[in-house]
Amino acid sequence: MSEFGPQVTWIDEIERLPNTCITCGMFTDRLVKTRAKQHHQKMVPASESNSMQALGCLLHLLGPLGLIIDAILRHGANGNKTIEKTVVSKSRVRVPCCPLCASQSLPEPEESDIAGGKYAFQTHPRFKERLRVIRQQTAEETQPDE
Repeated sequence: MSEFGPQVTWIDEIERLPNTCITCGMFTDRLVKTRAKQHHQKMVPASESNSMQALGCLLHLLGPLGLIIDAILRHGANGNKTIEKTVVSKSRVRVPCCPLCASQSLPEPEESDIAGGKYAFQTHPRFKERLRVIRQQTAEETQPDE
């Protein structure tokens, strides 16, 4: 593990963060909102095209024969009623960032687990060390006394 340069650190959105800039490692009490995105595959209902809907309306004008033809065409076109689509989930997360670093660019997560509320950021080693200390203190506070 390198002591110098940015390091990837996973941050939970509900955990207490140090008063240290995530980018430069200097003291800050300022939190900035940054955007997170996550792309994932999801099964969604198949939708009909406008031309298929127009054809269906015309076939319905033919009466019972049109209804039969429409049912056959719809079954052939949409035999599989769901398709796999790429869905983008978006979220905002607050991280400590000093005014100087925030004016240059807002920190953005390298990876996101929006459902789990966890985000991977490139962080300064000083931020990572102070976060480790906070996590250790939190773990000691939550351990039951024997």
